[in-house]
Amino acid sequence: MDKQIDLSGIFPKCDPLASVTVEDVGPEIAAELGLAPSPPPPDVIGEAERFIRRFAVLPDAAYLPLATWTVATNVSEAFDAFPYIALVSPAKRCGKTRVLELLEMLCLKAWRGTSPTSAALYRMMADSPTLLLDEVEALRGKQVSEVSQAILAVLNAGH
Repeated sequence: MDKQIDLSGIFPKCDPLASVTVEDVGPEIAAELGLAPSPPPPDVIGEAERFIRRFAVLPDAAYLPLATWTVATNVSEAFDAFPYIALVSPAKRCGKTRVLELLEMLCLKAWRGTSPTSAALYRMMADSPTLLLDEVEALRGKQVSEVSQAILAVLNAGH
């Protein structure tokens, strides 16, 4: 009456230490288990900030927010709302377009342009790009065209 039940197909064999890391057990025990220390996580925001500093001259307080924003675009779909960022300057030809060129290299699915039509902008939004709009001062001018109003309406609809 002592019948053995074979449970090998139900419970897979697994190593209970397979997912143990150095951080879990400490360096002494990890050395005994033969675990290699995990490499430190990359400093993604720091690298983005260094990249922007290399090619753009901005106020010191601007680099970290720009770098953080560009890195965050790569996980923007994880947020309920994502902020717009505006590059403004009282002087013309100060490098706003250059900064947009740099952001285009760092942001996820970046699209840099000057004045897309509202229909094209609406269709682009399905792909969730990072819009980098240049020369947006024309959208807020005294004589705002219907195209500019339509673009502003699409942008305002996104928060």
